[in-house]
Amino acid sequence: MDTVAVMPPDEVEKILTEMEAWCSKKYGRQTELAEALGVSKQLVANWIARRRALTLKNYFAIRDFLNREKKKSGL
Repeated sequence: MDTVAVMPPDEVEKILTEMEAWCSKKYGRQTELAEALGVSKQLVANWIARRRALTLKNYFAIRDFLNREKKKSGL
């Protein structure tokens, strides 16, 4: 099973909120995230709007991406 249904809902919401905040800081970040994950910008927009559920693979990819971005910015 490759769905987030196995993830605690609060963990899923936390990563989605963090992703949304990161994307909203600068124009073009949804595209940057989409390219890094190998998905469409529309899918990223749908995740942010909560219209599409994350797969487990995407959950961990987003988490890893955001962690790398935090390290780059020194947070």
